[in-house]
Amino acid sequence: MNPLFDYLLKSVLWLCSFYVVYHFLLRKETFCKFNRFFLLTGVFASIIMPLIVVYHTVYTIASVEDSVPVIATIPTIQAEPTMSFREIIQNTAILLYGICLAFFIIRTTINLAPILKEIRKHRGSDVLIHTQTFHSPFSFGKYIFIPESLSNQERELILAHEYTHTNELHYLDLWLTKAVCILQFFNPIAWLYAKAVQENCEFIADHQTFRNTTLKDEYLQLLIKYSVGHHLNPIALHFSFPLIFKRIKIMKQKQSNKLASLKSLMVVPLACLIMVGFAQTKIVETQTVTKQKKENLVATPKAKTQQTDTQSKSPAQQADQGKASAQNTNEAQPAGQDKQNANNVDEVVVVGYGAPQTNDQQTSKRPAEVFTVVEDMPKFADGPVQEFLRKNIRYPVEAQKKGIQGRVICQFIVETDGSISSVQVVRSIDPLLDAEACRVLYSMPKWIPGKQRGQVVRVKYTLPISFALK
Repeated sequence: MNPLFDYLLKSVLWLCSFYVVYHFLLRKETFCKFNRFFLLTGVFASIIMPLIVVYHTVYTIASVEDSVPVIATIPTIQAEPTMSFREIIQNTAILLYGICLAFFIIRTTINLAPILKEIRKHRGSDVLIHTQTFHSPFSFGKYIFIPESLSNQERELILAHEYTHTNELHYLDLWLTKAVCILQFFNPIAWLYAKAVQENCEFIADHQTFRNTTLKDEYLQLLIKYSVGHHLNPIALHFSFPLIFKRIKIMKQKQSNKLASLKSLMVVPLACLIMVGFAQTKIVETQTVTKQKKENLVATPKAKTQQTDTQSKSPAQQADQGKASAQNTNEAQPAGQDKQNANNVDEVVVVGYGAPQTNDQQTSKRPAEVFTVVEDMPKFADGPVQEFLRKNIRYPVEAQKKGIQGRVICQFIVETDGSISSVQVVRSIDPLLDAEACRVLYSMPKWIPGKQRGQVVRVKYTLPISFALK
C-alpha cells in the first residue's frame, strides 16, 4: 500500500476508536475536563501512532545467504513499459486527495481571513476587541471579540465564559482537530470528532461560569438569546454554539461518579487490535549456514517440454551459453555440477510464468512440543529443498494477469515422522500467491526429522518464497 494511504488508514482507525468510546460511554458524563483529556489523547494518537511500527518477530531455523532464483522465460514480443492498472488507480487517488486537500485548506484560510483582518485593525490593543463586524461574541486564540451592542450585564457574563476558553487554551483543541479534519476530509467521523471537541470546550466554559456567577438565570437567558440567528465561524469558539438545551442540561446535571471515567479504558483493546492488525513481520535468524556460491538456473520451455508433479531425477542436458534444460522432466541443473545438500534456504525467487495452480492442502495437528532450534536440524531427504521448490512452484495465471508479485513468508512444522504439517503464511502478499506457496509446501515429500538429545522431535521451520514477474 502507498505510504500516504497506509498512514491515513491507520490515522482514521485510531480516531474512530476514541470517538466510539467517547460517544457511547463518556459523552453523557459531566467530567468534562477528563473528557477533554481523552479527546485530545485521541487526536494525538491519530497523528503519532500511525508512524510507529510494531513488529511481529518470526524466528528462522537457518538460512543460506544467497538466494537462488528460478527463471522461466517464454518467447514473446517485449512491449513498451507501461504503468499497471493498480499504479494508475493509485496515482489518480493521490491526485484527487491533493486537490481536495488544497480545497479545504483554501476554505479554512477564507474563514480565517476576516478574523485576522480584525486583529490587525486593533493591533497593539488589549486582548479584548470591541467590534461591529461580528454580531456574536467569540474567542480566537488569546483574543475575545465582543459586539458593541451588548449591555454591561451581558458583557460581564460573556467575558467570564470567554476568559475560560482563553485561559485554558481551548483554541488549541479546536485548531488541532481542525487540522485532523482537513487531513481526513473524507472521514465523517473526523468532523463529528471536531464537533464533540468543540461541544466539550463549551461545556467546560459553561460549567465554570455557571458555578462562579450569581446571575444564573440571566446567564441561561443569555445562552438562549444567542443560540439562534447568528452565523458562526467554524474556526472560532462561539458563545452562541448550538445544542443550547444540552448545554443547559449539563450545567444543571448532577456530577458523575469519578469511577465512570474508567469506561475510557475500553479504548485499550481497540488500540491493541489496531496495533496487532498492522504489525509487520520481522525475521530473526537463529543459525546461519555457510555461504555457498550458486549459479542461476534458466529453464527455457520448448514445444515438447513437459512439467509434472512427479519428482523425476534425470540429468540435465548441456545447452547454449552455459545454461541447462531438461526434456520431459521437472529438474534442471548445470552440467557437471553435483547436487548440493543445503536443506535450509533463505529465499526462493520465482520469476516468470507457470502452469495453473492446484490445491491439495492437508492439515494435521499433533500435541507434542514444537522446537524452533534443535541439535540435529531436520533435513530435506530428496536433495536440496530449493531444487524441489523451483521445479514445482507454478506462478498463478490470475496473479500474472494482475501483475501481483512479492515475497510470501511461510511457516510449517516438520513432524517426527518427517511429514509436513501446520503450513501457515506469516507474511501475506495476495491470496493467490499465498495459496500456491502453501500448496507446494504441502506437496513436499517427507523430511529427515530433527533430533534433540537423541530423540526425534517436531521442529518449526520458516521459509520465504519470492514471486517476481519478468
